Amino acid sequence: MRDRSLFGATICNGFMCSAYEILSVDEKRALIEYVHDWYFYSIAIVDPDSFSWILKHVNVLFAHHPADDMSRGMRERCISCALAYHAEFLNTLKTPLFSYSRSEYNLNKKSFSLTLNSDSVRGHRELLVNVLDKVMASFR
Repeated sequence: MRDRSLFGATICNGFMCSAYEILSVDEKRALIEYVHDWYFYSIAIVDPDSFSWILKHVNVLFAHHPADDMSRGMRERCISCALAYHAEFLNTLKTPLFSYSRSEYNLNKKSFSLTLNSDSVRGHRELLVNVLDKVMASFR
């Protein structure tokens, strides 16, 4: 699925991006299974720590509801909605987002990773939690 990224197969075939190292096997499977939009897929690849955070938060939301009431489509919608909001936030930043290595990603992520507790990210993360709660409520 490397040809689905914004950067294309040519660039992705030349190296293993930080997402390849950071995302667990289960997170990679979830990315392939639930994210079908090339742009949202690219957002998850550019900021893998935040994708992990989004996936964990969505899994927590779904854990509070009976499994038979939760469809695959609902999970896809929640993840895509979160990636869309995260993309809007990333587009406001002046910080470099794309990195060729895990160490380069780690240097820059302090400005945008949902896993960190910086002032710039805290408000964005709270907004995302509220948005996901509303998306889940719309399915009930």
